[in-house]
Amino acid sequence: SPEDLCGAVVGSIKGAAWLEEFEAMNEGVCAGNPIDSREFPTSPETTQALLSGGIQAQVEDSAVLGNAVITLDGRITVSSEEQFYPVIVGLGLRQGNEALADSIRAAIAEMDADGSYQALLDKYNVDRPTEAEFMEAVGQ
Repeated sequence: SPEDLCGAVVGSIKGAAWLEEFEAMNEGVCAGNPIDSREFPTSPETTQALLSGGIQAQVEDSAVLGNAVITLDGRITVSSEEQFYPVIVGLGLRQGNEALADSIRAAIAEMDADGSYQALLDKYNVDRPTEAEFMEAVGQ
């Protein structure tokens, strides 16, 4: 659980959304035993710090860590299947580029209809956001 990180040296990619959560935990549940949060320029650099013992844990996007487990032939493990700090991501397009936007929407709709979109989500252990989560992420 996130509370298990209290007192640990934890690495993350620089500027990760969950770093604010660590700060809040250090002021709350981890106040007497704070998380020592270290930021690295890239996810692979964070993983290398984990492998070399420079950090005790890595908090990262589930798809990135899942791929690292495979790439590193099990030298690291994901300790939780729960997504603690889900981040909604999207594609940014130049305003007015409706042809590209429509093409992307059509491709995603086709993948959704034939099940391949859900297969990708499952493969990378990523959940589809709810409508409420999406609206919150875009500030509506």
